[in-house]
Amino acid sequence: GPLEVAGTLAVTLGADAGGPVLSVAGHALLDSGSSLVISLPEGIGGRAVVPLLVAGQVRGTFGTVSVTTPGYRAVADYTRNGVTVVVSKA
Repeated sequence: GPLEVAGTLAVTLGADAGGPVLSVAGHALLDSGSSLVISLPEGIGGRAVVPLLVAGQVRGTFGTVSVTTPGYRAVADYTRNGVTVVVSKA
């Protein structure tokens, strides 16, 4: 079904993120006032590209993207059908 994010979406990444963190059969609607908060596993390398969301259609963007793990930052990349997050050392 659909996914609507209007508040905070908190995601804890595992050591092996082989596929998307979230998979939505319908559309995903992201509110510009929403926040994506990412927690990283111990031992993550200097840079990781994480497929965060795959959906039939993605509309909107997160207002903010942050990482709770000190020393890292994240940038979201949006496509018509997904969201990928690039995590790197700050």
